[in-house]
Amino acid sequence: IFFVIVSFSFVSCRANKNEEDQSKFKNLNITILIDLSDRISFSKYPEQYERDINIISIIVKEFKKYLGQKSRILAEDKIRVIFYPSPNDKISNMISNQLNIDLADYDAEQKLNIFKSVDSIYVYNLKELYTNTINSKSFHGADLFSFFSYKVEDYCIINDTNYINILFIISDGYLYWQYNKISQANRYSYIGPNAEHINIFRNNPNWQNVFIKEDYGFIRLNKNLNNLNIIALEFAPDATIPRDFEILQAYWSKWFDEMNVKSYKIVQTDLPGNTKLAVEKYWREVVSIK
Repeated sequence: IFFVIVSFSFVSCRANKNEEDQSKFKNLNITILIDLSDRISFSKYPEQYERDINIISIIVKEFKKYLGQKSRILAEDKIRVIFYPSPNDKISNMISNQLNIDLADYDAEQKLNIFKSVDSIYVYNLKELYTNTINSKSFHGADLFSFFSYKVEDYCIINDTNYINILFIISDGYLYWQYNKISQANRYSYIGPNAEHINIFRNNPNWQNVFIKEDYGFIRLNKNLNNLNIIALEFAPDATIPRDFEILQAYWSKWFDEMNVKSYKIVQTDLPGNTKLAVEKYWREVVSIK
């Protein structure tokens, strides 16, 4: 009888300890939005797909490291890769399903197995995804303006104080979708390398004052994303026009500010080691113990 009582007490204490440890950590809701446009074309940018996979691997490692600090038995963290619009081919959609992990759906043993293998799951499936897209040459692109107009809350935000919502955008920064080109005065739903409203700033040393005074920017959306953190990665302006990054940064920053995004960071494409540092720094700023 004494042994049973002691054993029961040990199990109860351990369960209480798990719950106590869990209460120190919020759950993560991680969304990774990939721009599958010709920015990943092997003939144009042969290293880009490897850079994308490397960046996502860094995110997954940080996710796994965070899980390692808390009780994985009680974890309800989520991580997934999305595209918008969704690709039409079955292979890409099937692969994306493999990259959608919601720990709330699994029991303790399954959670442990996912924790052990999440790195390899992501690397394998991402290589399959990029290889399939590049070989098919059917680059899906990304309609990021429509995504923020209609889908961002549903896809990226859990309105629960026990969750930290983070959206990682992997794109070259040129907001463009051929079927969605709208303008309202000096506000636009797009900005491409050849767009007139980026070209007028390139050779104007006073462009920032003009941008502010004449209210240039993306079309304002009626959004309040005060529960969403965003880090935009791999912004890759034309190498011959270095000012483009500043211009793109002005457009995106103004848009995020107007949508009341909780926190954001815009990162220009760089050496992989520098990008890794940028991701890790932002992660430490956003993901914290209660």
